[in-house]
Amino acid sequence: MIPFSEIVTKKLGSEWEFYIIEEDKVRTYPFGVSFRWYDEPPEGGYAAKLELSSKKVMLTLLGHKTEFEWRGDVETLKRAVELISVSLDIFRDPLRCMRSDKLLVSSIFHLNPLIWSDPLLVGDELANVFSMISNGVSLFERYKSFVHSIHFLITLERLPLVIKALKALATLGIAPPIDKRDLYYFSDLSPTEIKVITILAVKEAIDTLQGLEVNEVVSLMSEVLGLRSESFDRRRLVRSLSQRESKEGLTLSEISHILNMDKAYLWRSVLPDMSGKFLVITETDVYRNREVKIYKANTIVPLVNDLVLSYSLNLSYLMTHRERK
Repeated sequence: MIPFSEIVTKKLGSEWEFYIIEEDKVRTYPFGVSFRWYDEPPEGGYAAKLELSSKKVMLTLLGHKTEFEWRGDVETLKRAVELISVSLDIFRDPLRCMRSDKLLVSSIFHLNPLIWSDPLLVGDELANVFSMISNGVSLFERYKSFVHSIHFLITLERLPLVIKALKALATLGIAPPIDKRDLYYFSDLSPTEIKVITILAVKEAIDTLQGLEVNEVVSLMSEVLGLRSESFDRRRLVRSLSQRESKEGLTLSEISHILNMDKAYLWRSVLPDMSGKFLVITETDVYRNREVKIYKANTIVPLVNDLVLSYSLNLSYLMTHRERK
């Protein structure tokens, strides 16, 4: 995945110009972006401009101008520009990281500005020039906003990946940019409870959409949850929802079918505990002229609400993509 492509340079006396192109990759970073430098740039989009004199550097990077003194190695300066350029690009699109577990972890760890501005970790020269440029474009504030967005967008199954990246930073003495209580809120939930709250959050997000047919509801659930046909009968869920009045939430039978788990186990050992933790609320619906209990995600709990909102964003993206097709 190389959406940012590459930065290219053109040397004009003491002036360097930077371009974005799509060419063969040379220098590749752990977060999946590669850079190639040229003396003569091919045609491509203008990304940045670097003016060098004997004492000062003027850097124009993605619309941000920074001026500073520099007498060090040009290769070190170029490396700092590469790191900051790709950071700015990735921080603009947190959803990009959600499509790749490797990119998710690598971006949180490798793109933390505190690493590259620490002389003990990267040396005085790189730390010095990186700090000057990153301060000019408010990179650390952008990074914190990026990590908050990632935490907001992740599903519970991927939370351990974020914790892994933040623990790796902790080994370097770098504190996480979000509260530890937010990260470990669900640490005492079993894998089954995580699966249940996930499907209920998806259903809650879908229930907020207006004018959907039952077939569309089930189709969206299948796509967001990645339900495979060999373990999930879509028609069975369509029939069940069609015969309910409100069609909100999920019944015990529907949860059991989606997760392919025993109803008795869910009813006796899982759902009561989740209700006791206030993660799940129960209401009633009418199914074939009789009253049935339905389960819904409790959006009063802040992180459950964040989870529902994150799936709402995902659904919005999916529906927009479908309309374009």
